[in-house]
Amino acid sequence: MFAYAIYLKNKNLLRGGVHGAEYWFRRACEHDYPGACEELRLVKERGGRATKAPKVRRAVRNDTANSVPKYSVVRLTYKQKLDRINILGNKVQSLGGVNFQVPSHISHSDAYSYASSYGVRHSNELRDALKSLGLQQRLNPFQSHLIDVLDVGCGPSMTLDILKEFGIRIDNFSGYDHAESMLWLARELNSDANVKFAANLDDFDVSRRQGLVIMNHVINQKFVNENTLKNWVNQLRRIFPKGFSYISVEPSKSEFNKNLENFENICRVSGLKIFHHRQKSSRSSSKSGIGKRVNYWECQW
Repeated sequence: MFAYAIYLKNKNLLRGGVHGAEYWFRRACEHDYPGACEELRLVKERGGRATKAPKVRRAVRNDTANSVPKYSVVRLTYKQKLDRINILGNKVQSLGGVNFQVPSHISHSDAYSYASSYGVRHSNELRDALKSLGLQQRLNPFQSHLIDVLDVGCGPSMTLDILKEFGIRIDNFSGYDHAESMLWLARELNSDANVKFAANLDDFDVSRRQGLVIMNHVINQKFVNENTLKNWVNQLRRIFPKGFSYISVEPSKSEFNKNLENFENICRVSGLKIFHHRQKSSRSSSKSGIGKRVNYWECQW
């Protein structure tokens, strides 16, 4: 409701029953959605029936809220950002299968299609994962100090927007992916300062802080083998010598957990000490309806 009202307000469609922002702000206010009553007051003050304004490309809002927005906000943010990318003949194509594996040679148009489908769902699932860990509460440990974030297998990397919604204070954000087209799209979608994307983990500098490592639907990609996992662990030791927190989101089926268990074993053998090991179940946004398994570690070398 609130997200749709914001959309109508930005289009300058303020009144007109269910087709106007005022109606939906009123509904959101009645449901005690944060900020809705204030937006309703502002819309009323503008008065009169608004007419549709010419289409204008507006900057995407990166507000940090104390509470977690509804699911539609992620989808709206994705659409707003993707609409700014002008690729001739850009159409969302079906990539086939419910467990699509991202090849290193994926095309720009397929990367765009991935972002419009899988990317949206994975973003929703990351938000749910963070919520299942209680990070929407005021006790969120990542709100008290700046952190450096590494998004392993970042894809189009909508991770940055999700973390901001939870009030996580980010100094430097790094995204790694083996597909150059995904990195191209990630750069197009993320224009913040101190953001870097690369196809090689060697390109990222050593962090002076304890980090946050995100792996969202990555461990079970078919290109990930034992050598890949060992390389990742060595790079994590280099990049985050002061340790890091780790969050992964994967399907909860038993056959999908083998690589994650192998990754944990490699970490422990390398000397990584894992504290506060937590596992949570989370909502799935996939068509298959398979539940998601969320892992959270706090780690020190």
